[in-house]
Amino acid sequence: MTIRSGPETIYSLTESKSAMAGLINQLPVQASSMGRASKILRCEISIEPVNILYWLHNQSADTKIYWSDRDGEFEAGGIGVADRLKGEGAINHKRIFSYIKNRLSANHPQLRYYGGMNFDPACQDREWHKFGSYQFLVPRFEIVHSNGQTTFAFNIAADTVDRKNIDLAVAELDQLDFS
Repeated sequence: MTIRSGPETIYSLTESKSAMAGLINQLPVQASSMGRASKILRCEISIEPVNILYWLHNQSADTKIYWSDRDGEFEAGGIGVADRLKGEGAINHKRIFSYIKNRLSANHPQLRYYGGMNFDPACQDREWHKFGSYQFLVPRFEIVHSNGQTTFAFNIAADTVDRKNIDLAVAELDQLDFS
């Protein structure tokens, strides 16, 4: 399920937080019709262009991701964690990709997991120990540049949508720095 503002509306950075808060607050009603679905829900608004690396730098979140393609046509930055799949030891590729496939929805092609796998199990590098054998995550808040448009998104696991978690998400949104 994706809740999206009209594509013709492009919010300024100062308007983006209140517009997103409005969409996030609609999630409990939207999710109630889904039962205990295991999907990731996504709210999106179009915003004016922003330098994603600067935006990431200004955030105080512990978890930050950045990815871009080689041609500079797609760029994404995210903070926080809406969902994480992490493992130690042997890598079961079938289980990993099945989990990810079950959590994603065809309703939104920009929703994705970021991460990777350890291709050298013998590696004992301490810097990578916290990463585990593999780790994939969907960020809580995300900015994406794609096809000449900039999108600000909020992601949440459908099975965690309740008033308490929505209020927490709106509080996290309020802490974002768009300066």
